[in-house]
Amino acid sequence: MLYKRPFVTEEKRVNRKKIMNDRCRNNDFEYNRDYMSDIPNGLESGNKKTLDSGTNYDKIFIWNMPYVSTCPGMTKWCINNCYNADNREDVYPIKQWIRNLHDFLYQKEKLYEVICNQISLFKGQKVAIRFHSSGDFFSVEYIDFWIKIAKRFPSVHFWGYTRSWSVSSLREKIIELNSLGNVTLFASVDDFSQIDKFEQLNKSFVLEKENFEKIINNSNYFICPEQIRLTNGCADCGNCITNKAKKDIVFIVH
Repeated sequence: MLYKRPFVTEEKRVNRKKIMNDRCRNNDFEYNRDYMSDIPNGLESGNKKTLDSGTNYDKIFIWNMPYVSTCPGMTKWCINNCYNADNREDVYPIKQWIRNLHDFLYQKEKLYEVICNQISLFKGQKVAIRFHSSGDFFSVEYIDFWIKIAKRFPSVHFWGYTRSWSVSSLREKIIELNSLGNVTLFASVDDFSQIDKFEQLNKSFVLEKENFEKIINNSNYFICPEQIRLTNGCADCGNCITNKAKKDIVFIVH
């Protein structure tokens, strides 16, 4: 099997766990006025996994938040494996993600207009927005913010993977957001999750190499083709964006 990325080394696991434990003890990120602004930056362009554009989508945007402080459904697995727990700010721009959180908390209407203006620039084109390669849905008000945007742009697709399904106070809002015809959410699960109690969403699994290879040919699951070099990225594949396969999704830990 030809994988696109190297497997996670033990050294990287140890570093991730240390960073996550440090964040959990503090449970917040430093607020630094030097990188704040009166005008929100809004959405980021697609990354190397989603791509910025491709054969199925003309434009991919990403929206991120700081991990830990916006992850109410975080589990022990997350602490051990969060791939955003990395101090390389050129790869994982945590200052921008902190700014996104503060923009939502303190200038939500400005943020709403900036995001809507960004989307409107691609009117008539196929656009998709990826929720949270870092962070998660952390409040009812925050989910309502995205419901409002998704309803304003019914031709734009929104997708993501969330552990906030496990938070009872957010569950109904997660279901409401997912019920919109242009939104696809997957319940992200691991060995510490009680997924049998929540069947309203399809599931997404992140597996170790040995378990991943056990189910690679199992037709009950959709295996991420980007990770095994069968497609260049999400903008070319598009399955998770609309859940075309109507199956649970499987990724390999990376």
